[in-house]
Amino acid sequence: MRYGRYLTFLLTVQAPDGSGLNEEGEAIQGKMYTETSLFRIVALLDQLITLSSVSAEGYSIAQKFFDPENLRQIIELSVETTTQNQILIQKILQHIMRLGLPQEILDESVKLAGRQ
Repeated sequence: MRYGRYLTFLLTVQAPDGSGLNEEGEAIQGKMYTETSLFRIVALLDQLITLSSVSAEGYSIAQKFFDPENLRQIIELSVETTTQNQILIQKILQHIMRLGLPQEILDESVKLAGRQ
């Protein structure tokens, strides 16, 4: 269950205001995940972020990653996962940066990831 905490995060990501919790978060913890399932989830996240860059309605999806804690999870995952997933995560981070992520939030996220 190497990626269990990242998958739980990706499936239950919270908005900075605390909304968006998944009530079934507890059930997710007990399942086994593979590189393939992680790739599928990260690929879907990449598609959502890409769509949010071309749609005003989709912007709310990207805003969830404007929280340093949420962005920290993505940064940590990019370090621990396979090359295939790292490429997708890099694309996600590029899209988030293009959507206007403040530099302070990125700096804070990197500091938080460095403490782990």
